[in-house]
Amino acid sequence: MGWAVFEDVPDEDAWRNCTTLEGACELTARWLEGSFRYVPGYRVQQPAGQPGPMSQALADINRLGFLTDDSQPGAAISGGYGQRAFVTGRCSEQSAATISALLVETELVVLVFPPGESGSGQICVTLEADREFTWLGRSGGPSYSLEAYSDWSNETLAKALVDCFELQIFDPVWGRNSKLMPALQAALAAVG
Repeated sequence: MGWAVFEDVPDEDAWRNCTTLEGACELTARWLEGSFRYVPGYRVQQPAGQPGPMSQALADINRLGFLTDDSQPGAAISGGYGQRAFVTGRCSEQSAATISALLVETELVVLVFPPGESGSGQICVTLEADREFTWLGRSGGPSYSLEAYSDWSNETLAKALVDCFELQIFDPVWGRNSKLMPALQAALAAVG
């Protein structure tokens, strides 16, 4: 699909006309780079920002076929606060298989939810005031994608994303930021 389709089109219209995982990945990459003000999941338009290293790494990951929907950098535990680096998103079956196969031999943890399946685990990835604050291991399953993307974009894209694998990938080492993004980029590049 040519990305020129999205040139000079208002952000929300671009999403309304987007019908594929690849198109959604490109639009999300543009949002991460600050050239788009809207991305599904954020009810209020975000101003174009100054992309930093993490935003650019996420944009690159999207362009490699992994539609990111949440992420955070790691932060070492200090004063009751800490974070494990993580990224979540959707991809094709081939990408999910390659990511799983290549990252299984690393310290990184990959949770895979095939299309139609949901999860109900709970792994803490953020501490705040010495209390668990953010978790991975849960998946809304197909109903989340269908409802969310139908409302925020269109039903065709929503159905395409329901057929994707959902992955939640995190570094179990609190505060480490040097492993996750490069490993995920390398795994996605190997899919090509």
